[in-house]
Amino acid sequence: MSNIEWTEETWNPLAGCSKVSAGCKNCYAIRMANRLANNPNKKIANKYKGLVHKQVNGELNWTGEINFDQEALLKKLPKKPTIYFVNSMSDLFHPKVPFSFIDNVYEVMGWHTEHIFQILTKHPDRALEYYQWTNIFKAWSNWEHIWLGTSVENQEMADKRIPLLLQTKAKVKWLSCEPLLGNIFLSANWMDKPRYFETGTIDWVVVGGESGLKSRLMHPDWVRNLRDQCVSFKVPFFFKQWGNYLHISQFEKDHPVGNYYNAEYVKGGKNELGKKLDGRKWKEYPPFPPRIPRKEPRG
Repeated sequence: MSNIEWTEETWNPLAGCSKVSAGCKNCYAIRMANRLANNPNKKIANKYKGLVHKQVNGELNWTGEINFDQEALLKKLPKKPTIYFVNSMSDLFHPKVPFSFIDNVYEVMGWHTEHIFQILTKHPDRALEYYQWTNIFKAWSNWEHIWLGTSVENQEMADKRIPLLLQTKAKVKWLSCEPLLGNIFLSANWMDKPRYFETGTIDWVVVGGESGLKSRLMHPDWVRNLRDQCVSFKVPFFFKQWGNYLHISQFEKDHPVGNYYNAEYVKGGKNELGKKLDGRKWKEYPPFPPRIPRKEPRG
């Protein structure tokens, strides 16, 4: 079982990535990959070898290399219907991943219609190029179980990445606003921003604060803004967690406030600081497709 709240399991036929925007600054996967590269199990260590290096300032960073795990790709997935986050330790559409390998990943996902596969990329430009390039979709009749999302941590990335995502042929398109670093407007009803929600093609929005070392603050008004837009347009909204900082306005009776009233934010662990927004949890999902039995591909 994955610790990522909006999924059930992770499936990693790739490892390795590159930082491309502000949301990548404190990437959790870098620290995890560095640790796994020193795992006593040689198979695990080799998968993450050469992916992370220490910079002059002592901080860890990706090398930009990608390691391909054919064993994970070919491993038979359990038949029990499961929600899989694809490549939690990489980006399926990283520039160094060839389209032929992506085809292999999509073939596996297309075969397993009993599962939900959640893909998240910071490269929707390559995702669009792949969707225009591949012929694999002709072999499958049902793609509702493959969800394609892009990361939008601020308005700049929303305006850069969402238009590209919306041009793909993905049946379910979603946004990960994590770590949320500022206000994001997805509707023209808000400050005359582009009409993303009005197109009716955004199917899910996930929001979360930053956790781990050097985490940054997330103001509750930024979260409320996205929640209210989702409610207005009936888009499923999933609030993951606050991260390592909680605004004092979100404290409830079960939080030991103590002497924190003089501070605007309280620091703690993400589980300690909770997963409620204005006193309730938001755990909405897009409609799940029927669990269709696997069929032989056509064409």
